[in-house]
Amino acid sequence: MGLDLTRRNLSWTLLSASALLVSVWFRMVPSAGETPVEGMPLGEWLSAAAVARPRVAAVVSLMLALWNGLLLTRILARNMVLPERTYLPLVLYPAMAFGCPFDPAVSLPALATAGLLIRSFDLTIVSFRRAVRLGPLFDASLAAGTALLVWSPSVVYLLLLPVALVLFKKGVREWIVAWIGYLLPMAVCSYVYWGMGHSFGYVSVRFVENLSETVSTTGTLFSRLPDAAQSAIWIACAAATVLALFTFWRRAETMRTRAYKSFVYFLWILFFSLSAVAGTRTEAGLVLLAAPMAAIIPAYFARHKGWIPDLVYLSLAGSVVCYNVLAILGR
Repeated sequence: MGLDLTRRNLSWTLLSASALLVSVWFRMVPSAGETPVEGMPLGEWLSAAAVARPRVAAVVSLMLALWNGLLLTRILARNMVLPERTYLPLVLYPAMAFGCPFDPAVSLPALATAGLLIRSFDLTIVSFRRAVRLGPLFDASLAAGTALLVWSPSVVYLLLLPVALVLFKKGVREWIVAWIGYLLPMAVCSYVYWGMGHSFGYVSVRFVENLSETVSTTGTLFSRLPDAAQSAIWIACAAATVLALFTFWRRAETMRTRAYKSFVYFLWILFFSLSAVAGTRTEAGLVLLAAPMAAIIPAYFARHKGWIPDLVYLSLAGSVVCYNVLAILGR
């Protein structure tokens, strides 16, 4: 008989998430007088603001992580993706989003990008109705297009758009609306810069140059070996994800259409998130990976009880605690 650690109530989960965020706060290492994120207008502005006010940016980053976890929890509950309600994304998401060194100037743009994308994922699933619903689909595409103005590597999710349109069986009008929504933020930003005296293609050129530089430069993910505790976090998360995938395929035939397609959608998100991490080769990309994994992993814990799920969860929680404690002591 297990301890049933993964089926705690909301109050206990919020307490655990808050303790995790407090430990992340104490291992914050802000940038020293430089803006590490450059290229896209909104991302550059957020990074510069974080350099100027690192503590404020750190608080906003922590709140964004908690908010993103809440959004993922709501997505799973509203679409009945799991057989019972779970609050695990509230803990899993910040645990993975901060499973790397915490610099607000890097984390704030990354978490803002992730927040916009999670909102996009949410609205895309909302648009899955028998009746045509253009509003949520347009807003979903708009959020994804805005994320592009924060962090250029999020363009990888452009390929997710046609996948979602096919998966959720969208018609011609919906395809047109989705593409307009995605391209509109870039067009508006280009118009603003044109009004400031730049060429209309100025933002597009910055985007291409920034993306090319990001992809061609070896980032911190490969330029140094992660410590044992950080590696343990992602090994435990990868193991839990594999277990969740096996659980999903075993019960896929019994799932309702909406729940099934929502889970498949998150599998595609996981694929494109892995592509973003592989392409950027930076630890900031791990924030994007946290969203689909935090939505997929609970599928295993929701269907299994006993000492084995508890052991998997304790392994993940223990690696997170060790990483944060060692990072604090090593400051």
